[in-house]
Amino acid sequence: MAGWAANKDDPNANWGLINLPKAYNGPSYFYNHFIVNQITNEFDFAEFGQLDEWKNDISGPGKLIKQGNGTLILSGNNHFAGVEVNQGHLLLTGENHYAKNSSINGGTLLLEGTLNTLLDVNKGALLLNGGSVDSQVNINNKGILSGKGKINKLAVYSGGIVSPGHSIGTINIDDTVIFNSGGNYHVEINSQGDSDKIISLGTATLNGGMVNVSLENSQNLLTKDDVQSLYNTKYTILTADHGVNGQFTDVNPNYLFLGTTLSYDKNSVILNVGRNNTAFSSVAKTKNQLSIANAIDALPLGHPIYESIIRMDTGNDARSAYNQLTGQIHADILSNQLNNSRQIKETLLSQIKNAEIINREKESAGNKGHVWAKILSNWEKTSNDGNANSYDASTYGVLLGADQRVSHDKMLLGIATGVTKTSLSGDNSHANSENYHLSLYGGYDFDTIVLRAGASNTFHRIHTTKSVNYGVQSDKNKANYNGNTSQIFIEAAYPITLSDTQLEPFVNLEYAKTKNATINEQGGRAALQAHSQTLESTTSTTGLRLNNQWKFNNKSTVSLYGELGWRHQYNDVERGIHLRFTQTQPTFIANSVDAARDALVVKAGTTIQINETSKVSIGYSGLAARNQHDNGIDMKLSIAF
Repeated sequence: MAGWAANKDDPNANWGLINLPKAYNGPSYFYNHFIVNQITNEFDFAEFGQLDEWKNDISGPGKLIKQGNGTLILSGNNHFAGVEVNQGHLLLTGENHYAKNSSINGGTLLLEGTLNTLLDVNKGALLLNGGSVDSQVNINNKGILSGKGKINKLAVYSGGIVSPGHSIGTINIDDTVIFNSGGNYHVEINSQGDSDKIISLGTATLNGGMVNVSLENSQNLLTKDDVQSLYNTKYTILTADHGVNGQFTDVNPNYLFLGTTLSYDKNSVILNVGRNNTAFSSVAKTKNQLSIANAIDALPLGHPIYESIIRMDTGNDARSAYNQLTGQIHADILSNQLNNSRQIKETLLSQIKNAEIINREKESAGNKGHVWAKILSNWEKTSNDGNANSYDASTYGVLLGADQRVSHDKMLLGIATGVTKTSLSGDNSHANSENYHLSLYGGYDFDTIVLRAGASNTFHRIHTTKSVNYGVQSDKNKANYNGNTSQIFIEAAYPITLSDTQLEPFVNLEYAKTKNATINEQGGRAALQAHSQTLESTTSTTGLRLNNQWKFNNKSTVSLYGELGWRHQYNDVERGIHLRFTQTQPTFIANSVDAARDALVVKAGTTIQINETSKVSIGYSGLAARNQHDNGIDMKLSIAF
């Protein structure tokens, strides 16, 4: 008969009267192991190779070994040795009390009835279709447990898979459930808050294992869009009346910042869909990125900036967004203003020195004062210091001044004013500043030592533009605010005159500070705010000046001058500003490029005495440091009176 065959060596197979109705319902006794090999071929007229049902109650010391790709149904109440499923499908619908352990080595065992034997699922699948196993089930490597039903004890080993339900379903455990390292728990969820679940009346021991999450009726892990749509939804995926011990190793999927996490309490395991355990700061590589990443992480759920970052695909994408959001432009313009204070100091010191030379040479004994005008231009270029991005800045304008010698020509007192404009470009940002200067300066000649000093104050009107364009976030933010830079300086010099050449060793000390008013960017949700803050610098410059003069007649001379110095900053070289997103609390620090701890200062130029009262000079000034280079050109007219 197709589909199965009697064992001719079985002494119980060939005695008594033939019971055709019972024989039609399949065997009723296994004297030895009974191999049923369901295959489909040209002789299988009844198609028992595809589907056969044995309705008899089967007993005996033998084991049923299922081979072939067909489906065999045992619908009786059976008491034989056990089953071994190697291929195809075996469906048990009745009560099955086996004397020995059973195993699934391939194919599928479908259970609608009951099974009382220990069952090893090795490579195939156990599908519960409302049935129950009143013993322990071991899910070994490549074994699968799925469906809905009840098991007495469950142990999942490395490579084994538990996937409750045909879609979403529950597997009930009367006693204990154990997941070992390498075991897998596949969980389906839906938008209504339903999920696959394991319910244990005993204890759950979790020695590791992975939890893999997909949408209902999907074979794939949750996509990033799935996670976003189910954001902040929680599912209870395992409960144990007598407690949960240990934890799973991990849960999938996990994207950069989105995914799934697990939390545990005394009696349950909860699946959380939304943010994973990866902090925004974990992908940051600089202090600026780290600071703003922490601030964004502290923003409330639903804030557009927070929502835009959690959707990042890669760490590079996130870091690019951090750089655009950080607001470094505000720290850059403050740092540049502090650096530009040097231009005012150098201009005033140069004017004091020139007035001293005139007095010392007694070229214009009747002239005790000067008025002067200087046109200046300066270019500052910074490079990335490993934290802040580079910026380039240019400043140009005019300075005007007047001074007078007093106290028997030993003392010089002067006043200066002027206007300059600064343009600064950074990473996706730009700033302009109008600068209005007012200064006092003076000097005193002690014959051998000369002291020079001054103080200045600059009022700034600042305009910034910051472009943000990444992922789903795109806006432009602008700000208009005021600032102020003030400085004081003092210099001691020792002039040495050698015929037409003058050498001058010198040292000067400068203290400068710059302060911004309240910053309120206007634009999109990436707009920033900041309160008034101050940056400070204390620097000294030590060096040597050289001036050589050639006289053409009593009224005309030409001088060449040069200066070489070492500039050192004493206080903190970091230049940062505290910022926050508009109408939020978390603050972060945006640092500009670090100030130069040490720098080389160079000057060179020429001065032409046109007549007894007028001089014209053209000069170059430069500063070279590790992450900063300044170059400036100026032209000055001075008239004595």
